[in-house]
Amino acid sequence: MWLTRILLASCLPTVLTCPSMCLCSDDGRADCSDRGLTEVPPDIPQSTTFLDLRGNALEVLGRSSFAGLEDSLIHLDLSRNTLRTIDSHAFRNLKRLRTLNLRRNHLRSIPKGIDGLQLLKLDLRLNLISTVSSSDLTSLSRVRNVDLSRNFVKEWPKPKLQVGNTTSVIERLDLASNLLSSLYNGVLSSMSSLQWIRLSKNKIKSIESHAFRQLESLTSIDLSKNLIRSVSSLAFHNLRSLVNLSLAKNEISRLDDGVFFGCDALALLNVSHNHIRTISDEWLFGLTGLRQLDLSYNYIASFDANAWKQCPDLRWLSLHHNQLQFLPSGAFRLLTRLEYLGLSGNSIESFHKTAMAGLDQLYELDLSSNSLAVCLEDNAMLYNTSMPFLKSLKFRNNQLRVIPSRAFERFPALEHLDLADNPITTIHPGAFTPLQLRELYLDTSSLLCDCHLAWFSSWFVSSKLSRRTVHTRCAHPMPLSGIDVFAIDANNLTCVDDSPRARIIEHPATSVTTLVGGQARFTCSGYGHAPLQVEWRVIENGRPRTLVPDSTTLMSVNSSSIVNGTINGQELVSAELLLLDVSTSDGAEYQCVVRNRFAAEHSIRSVLKIFQVPVFTNEPDDMSLLVGQNAKIMCAATGIPPPVIKWSKDGGAAFPAALQHRLFVRPNDDHLYVVNVTIEDQGVYTCHAVNEAGSIQASSTLRIFENSFNVTLKDTVICVNDTLLLDCYADLSHPSQRMEWTLNGEPLFVDGDRVSLKAHGQILAIRKVQMGDYGEYACELWAGNDQLARQVALVTVVGRDGVKMEPKTQGRFNFHPSGVLLTLLLSITLWVLLEGHGWTVPFKI
Repeated sequence: MWLTRILLASCLPTVLTCPSMCLCSDDGRADCSDRGLTEVPPDIPQSTTFLDLRGNALEVLGRSSFAGLEDSLIHLDLSRNTLRTIDSHAFRNLKRLRTLNLRRNHLRSIPKGIDGLQLLKLDLRLNLISTVSSSDLTSLSRVRNVDLSRNFVKEWPKPKLQVGNTTSVIERLDLASNLLSSLYNGVLSSMSSLQWIRLSKNKIKSIESHAFRQLESLTSIDLSKNLIRSVSSLAFHNLRSLVNLSLAKNEISRLDDGVFFGCDALALLNVSHNHIRTISDEWLFGLTGLRQLDLSYNYIASFDANAWKQCPDLRWLSLHHNQLQFLPSGAFRLLTRLEYLGLSGNSIESFHKTAMAGLDQLYELDLSSNSLAVCLEDNAMLYNTSMPFLKSLKFRNNQLRVIPSRAFERFPALEHLDLADNPITTIHPGAFTPLQLRELYLDTSSLLCDCHLAWFSSWFVSSKLSRRTVHTRCAHPMPLSGIDVFAIDANNLTCVDDSPRARIIEHPATSVTTLVGGQARFTCSGYGHAPLQVEWRVIENGRPRTLVPDSTTLMSVNSSSIVNGTINGQELVSAELLLLDVSTSDGAEYQCVVRNRFAAEHSIRSVLKIFQVPVFTNEPDDMSLLVGQNAKIMCAATGIPPPVIKWSKDGGAAFPAALQHRLFVRPNDDHLYVVNVTIEDQGVYTCHAVNEAGSIQASSTLRIFENSFNVTLKDTVICVNDTLLLDCYADLSHPSQRMEWTLNGEPLFVDGDRVSLKAHGQILAIRKVQMGDYGEYACELWAGNDQLARQVALVTVVGRDGVKMEPKTQGRFNFHPSGVLLTLLLSITLWVLLEGHGWTVPFKI
């Protein structure tokens, strides 16, 4: 014994000591970074899994630099050293090594001896590597993630003749910022598992046909910032998994026919900042799944509208900063799913009245920095074109001077309108009707401030738009020159005579919110020559109708013929619409109309948003579990809009299970799942159901217990009239825990005499066993209403003449009459002790 202790003591320092210049932790990390080391410390603990040697002065790694770490080292960081030479055996025996960081060293070649490893990541960024050999390809293809960026690789070796590389596991390869000049046929065919490659910032001038053959898993290619002038036909042939391709910032002037043929999954194509002059269906051929196409900063002066038939699913298209001057009829008619169209920075002076036909799904349109003023000023912009979902229109810097009434009515959903950098002189009343703008950019000092502009300030106030993006100053009449329109009283904006036309001076709120069963109030004010009439309209699914008063629709109008203390034939009215007992069917747009014999003016449309406070349809219940089991905490709620379910634990947002990736919420399922629970998961879990109408919450307590059965019930054979003892000891550690027994699935009847429980129910004793006591006995560990664990045993009752065992059960029961007799005597003795002395400590026979 003493010799053993001495030997152990002599061995411990070798394992536990840490080099004086390093910091070692219990989790297997040895930090020797930034210590000025010139060699690897020889006495690094053998249990080290992460060795950090960054920022030292290591120049050479020898054969035995990492001796003793063969069975433990997983992560090795050698970045920011001056490594020039690495022995081919330095890493060879590090069988558990997964990440090797050699970034920012002086290596001139790829280290040898890594081919037998199972590396997940190899970082060789910022070295002096200029050549890669065919044998290096084999080594690199066995590493999941390889970073060779910012080196000096001029040529990529041709792979050895083979039919695919079945041992290839590489998924990511970064070759950015090297000196590669061309991509030949099958250049990366030895890396058949490759999924992502970056070749940006090289000197690549050409791409041959089938350059990426056999790369059937490739999803992303970055060839930006090279010197590519042309791309050969079938250069990306049959890359059926390719999703993202960037050819941006090259010198491409020509794309050969069928260059993307076979790229069925390609969704994002970036060819911006090139020299492309035309768009044809020949080079777009095969891009049926394309979603995003960036052609900005090219030299495109025209295009064939039929070319878009090759990419019918396109959602995002940028033609920004090209040389377009005119858009023909149906220029985008085949792009019926387009959501974004960028045409800014061109020289477009006009376009056909149906140029935008077919863009019913367009969400954002950018026409800035063109010469399109006339298209808007004569009210012919997008003639016969409907864009019901357009949210954003950019029209800045187009030399626009006049905004006519209802200029944007074909974009009823417009929320963001940019008219900045235009010398606007006149804004006609109702210029933005029927929009419900959230953002308006307007910047002009050329306004003609007369009665036709009197509407603008009140409209702006009621729209609740930000003043920070709207700057309007008068140029005429002279007394108002240079004055901000918002600083001028509307009564001072006059023509020769005060205009008698009916006009709205206070619009309803852009939106009104209420709860189901509540009230909704809309107000507006009008001004004009008496008598004025006010009516309210509701627009449901695009169909307007005039409201009439009833028991739940109340209307009131207050009018005054004295305006500013005088009676001059003008009238001021204030109108109110009050909806009672609102239901979900009342959700629509509401509009105030002020009329007189001279005109009728419509207010902006006010959206009635109807909410309902969340209501739980499934509340979480208290739960008890054992360590290692899985928890499903249920919660569901309804409301308008549908509530968002959020969870908190013990009143906070910290979930230990989340940090350990053991907490989940499934799609379309608001229940909370915690797998493999631990003690730290116990606590109060609160489900919060939140929507714009309010919030509710319900909580449940999750209790976690570490104890379980310390003994295992075993099938038993017992003789008639003997005593049966079943031990189910579980160390009941909490008052809420209890043990329950069943026989054949039914609660066991305990009479306290022949059938009794000892040790807090953990031992079942049956005296004078009868044949009817035969069956499956189960002990169940409970905490409150939750069953934590259960185990069963089959009890077979036999006569005293002995039992003939089946061969297959010999190992299971191992029954011998003499052994049974001895066991029964011992059992009876122990049971008598329990009965006679009140002993409650569980025991096992």
